[in-house]
Parts: sequence; C-alpha cells; structure tokens
Amino acid sequence: MVVGVGVALEGYVYIGRRSRAEVVFVNIDEAVRRFYTSHLESLGFRYHVRGKRIVSYMLEFAEELRRRIYTASGVKRLPPESHMYAREAVRWAFTLDGGVVLSRDPKSREVVFRSKSVEIIEDVGALLRAVGISYGIRGNGTLLYIKRREDLRKFAEIGFLEGAKAVRGRHRGREKNDLLRLLLSHP
Repeated sequence: MVVGVGVALEGYVYIGRRSRAEVVFVNIDEAVRRFYTSHLESLGFRYHVRGKRIVSYMLEFAEELRRRIYTASGVKRLPPESHMYAREAVRWAFTLDGGVVLSRDPKSREVVFRSKSVEIIEDVGALLRAVGISYGIRGNGTLLYIKRREDLRKFAEIGFLEGAKAVRGRHRGREKNDLLRLLLSHP
C-alpha cells in the first residue's frame, strides 16, 4: 500500500523493451524518503537513489504495480489495498500531497490535498469518507479541503507522517504535524 500510494501520487512506472523496468518515487523530504525506502527494504526490493528519485528496476514489481495503479486508459489511481488500510493511506497521501493552510482569516484555515488528477481526488475522498471525515472539493476538482473543526480534529488523530515537513509556502521546512497543532489551537 505504501509503495503503491507513493508511486501513484509522486512517481511513475516505466516498462520498456527487453525487460527494462523502472518504479520511480520522487520526493525531497528526508522523513518521507526514509519511510518509503524502509518499506521497499521490508518487501525485499532493491533500489537506487538518484538525486530526488528513488528507483527500483525489478520487472515483476513494475508489472504488478502497473496493474494496481494504472487504469486501462493509463490514468493513475490509488491501489485497491489502500481502502483496506484507510487511515494509513490517508496519512500517507496527505503527507505526500497535502498540507495545512494557516491563513490570517480564520475562515480560510484548512487542511488541503492537491492533485492534478480528479480520479486521485475521488480516491482520497473515498478514503476520508471511510474514516468518517467530511471534506469539500474546489479548484475544478483538483483541491480537496477539510475545514470543519470536528473533521480537523478527526484528521489530527490520523495526522501526517512524523517528521514530514512542508516543502513550499511561507511555512516551508516546518513539520506538518506542528502546523496542524497550530491550526487546531486557534479558535
């Protein structure tokens, strides 16, 4: 589930000629990279680190992952097993492509998840429903947000991966869980 969600959100699978295959995950956050590589190691998969990319070249692994996260038309989706581990999948998805908006205006404070893929937004929305969190969608279906206080508290019980940091915006470099606590401490 961790590898499948990671590659669906921040990577790709390439299968070429003569049994050449790559499973690529791209991320710069050290806590995220350690979490991802520890899962690869626990599954017995070899990998190489190439700058921001973590690459595995195993053909069988690439073929299986391709079947799990790509539709027949080539659209990426979250792997089916993510629904069996909804809480963990929510934590991992929001760690990768989510964040906390701490606006001066209390009405604009929220937790968000962004994706260019409407299908991924739908998948993450289904995971949130499975764990009892209400959400909204805006931005032509590419931004999912959690705004209601009760839902933010439920999300805080799940949280982000420990040590994961914001990678953009004015809070860049701060831990996402710290930003979430700060959001909840404001009335």
